[in-house]
Amino acid sequence: MLSSGEHVLLDVDFLHCFLGFVEGEGEGEAGEPDPSFLDCADRVSDYHAEEYRNRFDSAGELLDWLSFCGFLTVREAGERTYHVVFPSESMKWFMLRFIERSAEGLPFDLSVEEGVSKVLVAES
Repeated sequence: MLSSGEHVLLDVDFLHCFLGFVEGEGEGEAGEPDPSFLDCADRVSDYHAEEYRNRFDSAGELLDWLSFCGFLTVREAGERTYHVVFPSESMKWFMLRFIERSAEGLPFDLSVEEGVSKVLVAES
């Protein structure tokens, strides 16, 4: 992945800073993300949705891949059901948006139930 220049290594603290910035942290309260950031992030998600159509056949495969990339931790909770834990609230917000958009067009549907510190993702 890294040798092609398509991805780069990024210290997780930098990622949290970037996500905090686009969410408006540092102004007293977290606000709504900048619309231009959302537009750009959604275009990236849509691109990956196209890429993933021929790559993943199950939610487990998709979540395992994202876990391997370091964005989340996943544990199987039952048949086609997964507990997903994110390193921070901003990462949870960002990655859930990405997962839902990038899974469009895959041969399964996802349902997401948010808990306090983890998310339950089920494939249907």
